[in-house]
Amino acid sequence: MYDPSEMAPLPKERLGEGTLGTLFKVVLECGSIITLRKIRDGLVKSKDFECWISFFGGVRDVCLVPIHFCFWYGGEAFVLYEYYCLGSLEELLHGSEGMQFTPLNWGIRQRIALCAAMAIASIHSRITKSGESLICGVIKSSNILIRVDFSACLSGYETPYLVSPATIIRRNSSRVAPELTYTHNRPQVFTQKSDVYSFGVLLLELITGKKPAMTNLGKYVEESKKKEGLKGIYDKRVADVKESVVEMIGIAESCLLHNPNERPSMDRVVQMIQGLEE
Repeated sequence: MYDPSEMAPLPKERLGEGTLGTLFKVVLECGSIITLRKIRDGLVKSKDFECWISFFGGVRDVCLVPIHFCFWYGGEAFVLYEYYCLGSLEELLHGSEGMQFTPLNWGIRQRIALCAAMAIASIHSRITKSGESLICGVIKSSNILIRVDFSACLSGYETPYLVSPATIIRRNSSRVAPELTYTHNRPQVFTQKSDVYSFGVLLLELITGKKPAMTNLGKYVEESKKKEGLKGIYDKRVADVKESVVEMIGIAESCLLHNPNERPSMDRVVQMIQGLEE
């Protein structure tokens, strides 16, 4: 269906930069639109890259961005994904250069939180070919893509299998669990419980409208509670905040517990979000 020799030379519109490389919007000659990622030079080895993309290309779930295939062209590696015209949660939540946006209402934020939780739970329910449980590595708003009905799906779940933990942690230090940053000479290893912590950061980002890279969200919530109570926590741009925001803060705090063993599973997080009142 797709010919790499025709795709690679086509004009590309830059969408953003991620741990794996640069994302582009590409309009094919047939009129279809795709998302193409150019992998950073020297980041991946050919055999590992093709093996893992083939594996994740076979992972299908409505909450996951489909990975179609990868290819090499002119000594450069590319991955082909589905295109989403509304872009990422990061863009809709914080805006982007040259883009005007209306702040997401609380109902949409709650729906996106549920979709993201279901996506992570779906990854956690699967195993590698060697029988190891899958993990996501880091969950961030730039990897949550939004459909036209404001449901959401997760991208970037292949990243921890192509890039070293140290590189991912260094690039996303505000989103990773404390056990990954204070290892006391132990290997840095992502786990499903470190994914839960990272999801807790995403929840606070949805609730507060603040960027984790600019604000320590855990401390922000704690200090805002002391100064103004719960009303000091949520995004002031949201006019329709429901009672469920209080419960969502509680869910986020349970995900952010310092002890990994005390954090809920993602299946449990999904149940808790589903139990919130509309």
